[in-house]
Amino acid sequence: MSRTYILFRICSPLESRSDELLCDIVLEPDSRWARQAMTPLAEIPQDLLTDIIKSNATKILLVPAEYTAQINLQLVQNSRRKTEKAARYLVEDHLATDLDAEHVVVAPLAEDSQLPVTVIQHAQLQRWLAQFEHYNIVFSEIYSDLDCIDVPTNPTVWIEGARAIYSGPLTRTALAVQHVPLLLARSRGSADEVVTVYISSTTDDVREPVRALLREPLVTEAPKWEPWFVLRSDFRLTANNLAVGQYNRERPFLGVKKPFAVLLLTTLCAVSVASLSYFALAHHYERRADAERGRAEQIYRQLFPQDKRIVNLRIQTEQHLAAMRQSPANLSVNALLVPALTALGQ
Repeated sequence: MSRTYILFRICSPLESRSDELLCDIVLEPDSRWARQAMTPLAEIPQDLLTDIIKSNATKILLVPAEYTAQINLQLVQNSRRKTEKAARYLVEDHLATDLDAEHVVVAPLAEDSQLPVTVIQHAQLQRWLAQFEHYNIVFSEIYSDLDCIDVPTNPTVWIEGARAIYSGPLTRTALAVQHVPLLLARSRGSADEVVTVYISSTTDDVREPVRALLREPLVTEAPKWEPWFVLRSDFRLTANNLAVGQYNRERPFLGVKKPFAVLLLTTLCAVSVASLSYFALAHHYERRADAERGRAEQIYRQLFPQDKRIVNLRIQTEQHLAAMRQSPANLSVNALLVPALTALGQ
């Protein structure tokens, strides 16, 4: 079974103390490389790297959600088109950085009276892509990791290293674990909601924040770890793709994306083959016609040697036929020659 995509998830610095860029690698479930967890790019197995580079599957990158900002813009005069044109300037009030430093992407679908927008810094995205391109890995789709996962609707916290993933009725976000109590106080739908906490591993500097979190009222620890990174089946349809403009690094063919380029090349090949067949057949019949015309002229010269020049074989033959029909002499000979000459003139 051919793969449809190859996915890299960049691990948040809160998940590991490593200074290297770490990533999870997700391929098709039937592959022996179904998952490489928190792998430095320099340590990707060579056969896996070769397989990834040669594969025609779509390359997808997931970036840590804490590096992105999700903003819902109110529609300008209830017009999506007007809001899209002004989106880059409408988000400026929500940002603490220079607007020129930000990459702003509008969601493909508007939600009621709002237009979802995702913002990420140009420089950060460029640094990540440059590291992958060093290994000849280019991406045509880029998403925030939390936009692509299945999460429960009940308030839930996953703690992996110093990173906490929070999913609740009003928000879904990634943050440092020590900030979770404040987030719970602001985000819980009701005071009696129970928050379930999954803990994978913690380092010494985050154990106390975890203990403090678990001392919160109605916060309970799950009996065993369940990973938060579970992809939704439709994430490519619902998540906002950050790989637009300069950040779509898939090499297009004549400005056409890979799936359509394959179709275009197939169509061009089919048309080319049909055209070559047509021209070959036309050339064959043209040669046959030239040969028949040469034989007809040879017979004509034998019958009418007095004609030194043949301008139009058909008209000249008809003229001789008309003269022979009007001549009373050699009627028996004419009776034999006229049908033959009629065929020759045709």
